[in-house]
Amino acid sequence: MKNALIKKSLLTVLIGVLVCAGFLAAAFLSDDDIRGYIFAPDYETMSVEKAEKMVVDGEYFYADDLVKLDMYYVMDYFANDSYGVYYFVPVKEKNYMAVYVANEFVPMFEEIYEATWYTDGPMPDWDGRNSRGGLYHLTEGEMQSFLHFFEGYEEYWFDEGVTDITPYIEPYLYCYTPTYNWYDDGDKAYVIIISAIGIIAFILSVIMAFTYFPSFRKKLRREGYDFDDVDADISSAEKIGGGALLGNRYLTIAGSDIMRVNEIVWIFKYTHTTQHTLYGIIKTGKTIEYGAKIADANGKLMQIMTGASEEKAHELIDTIARRMTDGYVGYNEGVAAQFTQNRQQFLESIRGRGVSRVGE
Repeated sequence: MKNALIKKSLLTVLIGVLVCAGFLAAAFLSDDDIRGYIFAPDYETMSVEKAEKMVVDGEYFYADDLVKLDMYYVMDYFANDSYGVYYFVPVKEKNYMAVYVANEFVPMFEEIYEATWYTDGPMPDWDGRNSRGGLYHLTEGEMQSFLHFFEGYEEYWFDEGVTDITPYIEPYLYCYTPTYNWYDDGDKAYVIIISAIGIIAFILSVIMAFTYFPSFRKKLRREGYDFDDVDADISSAEKIGGGALLGNRYLTIAGSDIMRVNEIVWIFKYTHTTQHTLYGIIKTGKTIEYGAKIADANGKLMQIMTGASEEKAHELIDTIARRMTDGYVGYNEGVAAQFTQNRQQFLESIRGRGVSRVGE
């Protein structure tokens, strides 16, 4: 019994994990902007062919195709216009990338520039790391400004003997935008809501998993069963389908229901049909599930479903029927009426007469 409950708890948690993963996947992968943000290619490892495909034509700061660029240092600026400032940052082994920064973000880049060269201690935390932005071709004027800045600094920046720094300058301009600006408030709300639903589903699965054992134990005590006695019997029980366990003295669905085998007086096939519709009007098909309903002398009914296999339902019924002493196997209106309306008469009618089969 304990092992069955533990397995059921673990299965519940696993289902919770899968449901949570599904919601998180929906949150982060179903939207084009968010998916592009997450899976943006890394410029550090990008081939020239790939980089050319990622180049954007049009205004700066607008791009459907994002490029990831990790910026750890800001070396200096080399130009500016009325809208922003051109900085350069180290990339790859010893190359440099031109980065265009709008005026609103310049103070932050200036702080990192100061920390790069003049401040002792750790680099301030900033969102230049793992940034994503649009990639553009450097114009001829931008390249000339970049090259002009480096005049006289070759020996400082590069190995001795380097006279042409052009090969060390990446031919692209990276347009910086903070990562939090790459999808709007609607996208953020969507991610938060869908992710929250997934996380809540996982939390509920954990709560359910941890309550199976104590709640079922209370149920047994409330119905007059001794947990240790049931546990000892079910430890060597036979799995009979539908998650049910059949011991020498008890029939149970771990964590859900239980009855004494010697009190079972009626068992019959149960069929559940689900009608599927489109828009609640157009019928699109149906699903049929099979199982069994088991009744005991106290009037209790237990339902065990075996899925879409009618054969498994018959196997389950036959297995339990072999353990019955007196009672009925099968269903008809007369047996049902007698059991529900006058159970005492029902019990007297079957006492000592063995197991009888009635028509379905």
